[in-house]
Amino acid sequence: MDAKYQNLLPLVSKYKEEMAAVQIRRTLWNKQTKALIQKSFKEFIDAFSLPCYIDIEDGLLHQEAIFLAFDDEETGIVLKSKNQMMIQSGGGLVYHQNANGKIQCMFILPYIEGIKGEKGVTRDIGAFKPEDIDESLILSHIHKFFKEILEWECFLREPIGFKRNS
Repeated sequence: MDAKYQNLLPLVSKYKEEMAAVQIRRTLWNKQTKALIQKSFKEFIDAFSLPCYIDIEDGLLHQEAIFLAFDDEETGIVLKSKNQMMIQSGGGLVYHQNANGKIQCMFILPYIEGIKGEKGVTRDIGAFKPEDIDESLILSHIHKFFKEILEWECFLREPIGFKRNS
């Protein structure tokens, strides 16, 4: 190798190593991790007979996502001017593959349609290598998700449509 490239050798080696790792993570995701997540979600829903569903977004290869989501439901809040019941989107636990092959886990909090400041609030749990995801890790994420849902539904949430100043 030409001496002028010598200082680039460690970087190029690291790059090649990382690109090989991305391919391994993508293969693991497709061959085992997606199925394990779906199976764990299904068993959880069945165990508790919850109003949940599993959704899979697979329109982009290597960017797929698996959701455990609550069904949408009426809130009991009525928009008087239209005599329209407000709908609550139930929120969900999401696993999706990043471009680097790692699996991002997050949850989306429920929100009430039409209420300013409600939509799109997420909480990141972390990024994991597919080989590190097992049933106990998935269950721990479900546990964290349900703690957040309980906080949102029952305890420490902001008044609907208002933000408190700290």
